[in-house]
Amino acid sequence: MENNEVYELDDVTVDRLVSEAFNIIQESIQIDLENGNITEKDINEFNQAVENDSIYQGIIRPPMYSWSDMDDTLEDILNDELEAYNYAEVYIARPAENENEIEHVFAVVLLKINNTDDEQKFACLKWNPEGYAEMLV
Repeated sequence: MENNEVYELDDVTVDRLVSEAFNIIQESIQIDLENGNITEKDINEFNQAVENDSIYQGIIRPPMYSWSDMDDTLEDILNDELEAYNYAEVYIARPAENENEIEHVFAVVLLKINNTDDEQKFACLKWNPEGYAEMLV
């Protein structure tokens, strides 16, 4: 029997999950840098966004969509990726807007994995600069 409940997370749990997720995302970004997928500037913008506390919870659009149109739900946007999941929390670090440059969005999505037992299991999705989701944990 499928469990579609989205668990309410207490602040301590969310803080821990977000901290772990950002550690993972930083490691992933370092690998992207070494592979030439992103630049040092992208990493600096991401770190600055985190330092500026521009992390929020809510609806996200991946980079291939317009930020000016945020009317769809996360499930609609990530329909295929979220087919087996329910999202619990969304945290986004977004660089400051600049009309002359391509905007990169680094997002951490904490997901509750549907399973048959009562254990709460979470996974983490990252939107990478190329605009597709990557499962991290």
